[in-house]
Amino acid sequence: MKIDDLDQYFNTRLPRDHVKKDSDYFATQSLWNLITNKNILDVVEKILGKEIMSNPVQNTRIKQPEKKLPKGSILDGLSGRTPWHQDAAVLSRKGQKLTDMVTVWIPFTKTTKKNGCMITVKKINKMGLLNHIAGYRGQVEIKDSKLLDEMQHIHLEADVGDVILLHKHSIHCSLPNRSNDFRISADLRYNIAGQPSGRDPLPNFYVRSKNKKNLKIQNFKQWLALWEKAKEKCIPRKYAFKYPLPTFKTNKRDLSKLL
Repeated sequence: MKIDDLDQYFNTRLPRDHVKKDSDYFATQSLWNLITNKNILDVVEKILGKEIMSNPVQNTRIKQPEKKLPKGSILDGLSGRTPWHQDAAVLSRKGQKLTDMVTVWIPFTKTTKKNGCMITVKKINKMGLLNHIAGYRGQVEIKDSKLLDEMQHIHLEADVGDVILLHKHSIHCSLPNRSNDFRISADLRYNIAGQPSGRDPLPNFYVRSKNKKNLKIQNFKQWLALWEKAKEKCIPRKYAFKYPLPTFKTNKRDLSKLL
């Protein structure tokens, strides 16, 4: 396997485009255990309440040493640098309006400035959803994001065993990996039950509820079956999801207009 293929082979979701019967995605017992981990759900419950669903906007990221990447992958959000964005921007338009989602970012290796930790900015994370555009290779990127490069940054360094929680409107990106080693992480997402996932028909299911009858997905095999069923639905249309870009048709929600 080529090193630049690692990002999809070890990703926890279907590829965005060209979904086929043999499309790879990384669904394992260990990831199921993480998604349903009691300690994680206890923290999420304090934010979202007791009725929680696993949201399919999830990723594993193998951030490779930048000097080892092909030039075309340096700005790829999964394997290289991640552009400035808000997680809500990757949801469908219905999800952007109606879904309360939290991201649980989990490092599997120590994450530092040198190997490409996430960064955010002070004081402007309560601006609501900003306008996003299609950046490099169609990635979701905040319009006028260069303005963020000039602001004071907070480096979200983390060790194994830590988690970083992100609001759906938290503005963040990641630095390049200047080290000689891989930086590996996963970001799991959860939303309040009864709200759209923002990414139909990918799996969106209860992981915590007062009513035990809602907890229909109880084990890894049932979870895997959900992904296979979703794949079958995606094959005819040849994509798993699309980004609604630009986020807004007017420029009223452009970062440059709101600062």
